[in-house]
Amino acid sequence: MGFDVYYVKDTLGVRKKLHSLFDINFNSSNTYIHLKKDANWVYYYDYIFPENATNNFFINHQYLIDLISKGDDLSGIRKITHWVYFNDEKKRLHFKNQINILKFKIDSINYKKEKTYPYELQFSRNDYINPQKINELTKMIHVLMKSTNGIYDGWETKIKQNE
Repeated sequence: MGFDVYYVKDTLGVRKKLHSLFDINFNSSNTYIHLKKDANWVYYYDYIFPENATNNFFINHQYLIDLISKGDDLSGIRKITHWVYFNDEKKRLHFKNQINILKFKIDSINYKKEKTYPYELQFSRNDYINPQKINELTKMIHVLMKSTNGIYDGWETKIKQNE
C-alpha cells in the first residue's frame, strides 16, 4: 500500500499521465487518484511535513541510517538513552516525575552553569528502535517537553549486530 502526494503547476492531463504511470509500474494494484487544489500548500505543511514532527523524523532517520551503516539490523529491544535540558529546576523535576510514571530510568541529573538551559536530565528505557517505534517514542517525549518548555537533545543506543 502506498500514498503519494504530488504538487504540480498545471493539472491538464495529469490524471491520464498518472494512470498510465501506475498501469505500467503497478498493473496488479488498485490505484485511486484524487486531484485537489492546494495553492497555499496547507495539506503539505499541516499533514505531510509539520515542522517539529518533520525535524524529529529526519533526525531519527539519519541516526538509524548511521546505525545500519555500522552493521546494526535495528531488531530487538535495547537501552535507549535520552537527554533533555531545562531553564528551571522545578520544570526538570516535573518532567522527571512524568517519565518515572512511564517507567524510564533516571541515569543522571546535572547542572551545567554555562548553558542557557543548565538543568540536564539523562534518562533511559529499553525500547525498540525500528523507524515507527523510535518516531513514536521521541514524539511522546516532545509532547511531554511542551509542558515544561524543555529542550530535547536526542537519543543514542549501542550498536547491536547479529552474531
